[in-house]
Amino acid sequence: MMISASLVFGSLRLSPSQIERYDAWSFVAQLRPILRGHVVVAPQRSVRRLGELTDQELDALFAMVRNVQAASIARDASVTAFNVAIKDGPEAGQPVPHAHVHVVPRRPNDVRRNDDVYGMLDAWSPDESVVVPPTAPLEVPDDDSREPRTPETMADEARLYGAASGRKTVSFGRFEVDGRQVFYESPKSLAIVNLKPIVPGHVLVIPKRVAPTLADLDDLEYVDLWRSARDVAKVVLDYYGKDDANLAVQDGVDAGQSVPHAHVHILPR
Repeated sequence: MMISASLVFGSLRLSPSQIERYDAWSFVAQLRPILRGHVVVAPQRSVRRLGELTDQELDALFAMVRNVQAASIARDASVTAFNVAIKDGPEAGQPVPHAHVHVVPRRPNDVRRNDDVYGMLDAWSPDESVVVPPTAPLEVPDDDSREPRTPETMADEARLYGAASGRKTVSFGRFEVDGRQVFYESPKSLAIVNLKPIVPGHVLVIPKRVAPTLADLDDLEYVDLWRSARDVAKVVLDYYGKDDANLAVQDGVDAGQSVPHAHVHILPR
């Protein structure tokens, strides 16, 4: 397949050897991988943040992410999980002004501590000529070291972002979450506040149906999850007066997933 001469990533013009695949909307590039198989998926149109993409562009971007994950598993039996990560804007550590998704295949014990992968992504840039912006690193303490919040505190936070859902409870993996913690609902997804947030405004977007990983979602659920993540990020960022966020999915136990229910973390920066 001939690579378009206009295929660029930020200010970088990518060579054919760096492109794994592309279509009319998105492309996949291997650019200084932090772990074996790590690729970047980006829209053909250069925009800074996910919120600037049309629905069609967003859907195509994450369809490509899904294809990349499936292809990675098909060709490498050692892959057991993925980190899917987005640095959406310069304050989130985005090194080039072009929205992109990191897809990092994971294998058992491939790093000392699962969350070390985020420090590796913090230091990543697509080319030696690109300087990583001097933003504060996102510290990810171990889950056991973070204190859980009370249901009342979480319900108070949810009311800051949106109207109560009217639900008594919602299922999140094996847990039944107080319905007062829900502040957003779409046809297939919900947004809930976090029991142990890393930063103020750290929330989760989950599919309504309990599905352990992204691969377990049907096409409608998958599209709705990522559209909802984009929309929820805007709601929370607007509340805090911020523009940028980290979005992340720990897609499988070996990527650090602790609740077997696919979910997108949104962390304002």
